[in-house]
Amino acid sequence: MNDALLLILPDGRSRGQLSLMLRELGKRVVAINDPHEAMKQASQNHFPVAIVDRDLPGISGLEFVYKLSKSCPNTHVVLLSDEAEAAHTPPRAQLGVSDIIYRPFKPAKLMTKIEGLCSTAASKIRPTIASAAGGPRNAGQASPGEVAEPTQTPTEFGASLQSVSYSPSFLVCKSAVSRRFLAELWMQRNFETAILVSGEDGSEFELVVRELNQASGSADVYPAVLHEHEISIEALESLNTHARLSDSAPRLVFIPHIEALPEAKKNELLQFVSNNRQSKKRSIRLVFGSITNSDLATPAVEKFRTQLGDLCEGRLKIAPLRERRSDIPLIIRKILYDLTTLHSFVRAREVEDAALEFLSKYIWKGNYEQLITVMRSAISSCPYRSLSLHQVQSLLHNDLAALHLLESVADENLLPNK
Repeated sequence: MNDALLLILPDGRSRGQLSLMLRELGKRVVAINDPHEAMKQASQNHFPVAIVDRDLPGISGLEFVYKLSKSCPNTHVVLLSDEAEAAHTPPRAQLGVSDIIYRPFKPAKLMTKIEGLCSTAASKIRPTIASAAGGPRNAGQASPGEVAEPTQTPTEFGASLQSVSYSPSFLVCKSAVSRRFLAELWMQRNFETAILVSGEDGSEFELVVRELNQASGSADVYPAVLHEHEISIEALESLNTHARLSDSAPRLVFIPHIEALPEAKKNELLQFVSNNRQSKKRSIRLVFGSITNSDLATPAVEKFRTQLGDLCEGRLKIAPLRERRSDIPLIIRKILYDLTTLHSFVRAREVEDAALEFLSKYIWKGNYEQLITVMRSAISSCPYRSLSLHQVQSLLHNDLAALHLLESVADENLLPNK
């Protein structure tokens, strides 16, 4: 596969600026303004990522990205569009693109997204169900050098854990709570219609859905994400039709923060899931993200969550970080590895033991997203090889800095996915 990126923008100034930013990241760029030439180049060179503007000369940008994604299935297509067009843009899954980024956008967000897609195209890691020794291992069994922790049988599914060893690509965790969750996730890999994933605000919803996507047999690690303005019976039925015509695994569709949906959208979801359960035809696989401790936990929301839960074939609950402290050092090491791999300016190469112990005992009210935000800032600003306890404490004890960091979570995808 060609390691260069394909950039298709009609405006010369925008094309030049974006090409410069990508080259500063160490990427090679093939910049083209003619869509017909771009399609020819994409077919011949197999680019890992193609960035396409919606406004193309002589052709509909939406039609072009659909054809590009069909003719080059191994290329991650990113569509650039104006925010005013969001309501008139089909869902990502329908277009076949990996992401849609609306202008005006933050260059850092676009660069982070492209880096993540490039890493995904380069790795293509698949989950396995066998241990390195070749045989199955219990979800609670310790690997070499790991202290075994007692596992408990989940009662939510009414069944005991299967003896499987699930090797995650995105989740970095080895506590008993996380191993139990991954075993439950593995048991749900063949669900037919819908699954409800619940957890506190800041939980690893997106990473969990990607794990489930791979466990379900899909090679595309970026599931379709439907937001409020994209949810309708017509859009969901369109995805269903595409799934029935495809020979591959049904597309996984993730709908985050279902409690925040308007009542009309909630009713449409309930109706669609109910109809899907009654149909024997192949359908898309839906995953709903439910924030259990949100301010939206009103009687009406609880009623909707119960109705939806009764229609879902499985339910999974992500435990908060305070209940799986042994995961925190592993997550921190993963963040450090990602930052030092992707950014040459990062000087820190390790975290001192005292700092690691402090971070493991800290109450992360914002869960996974807060941990990532704080660690990214601490590691990126560290002038030394080792991140010290003093640096971490100074950052966490500064209320203004902490508030700014937490607010930034909503603006950027802070951890590239490998």
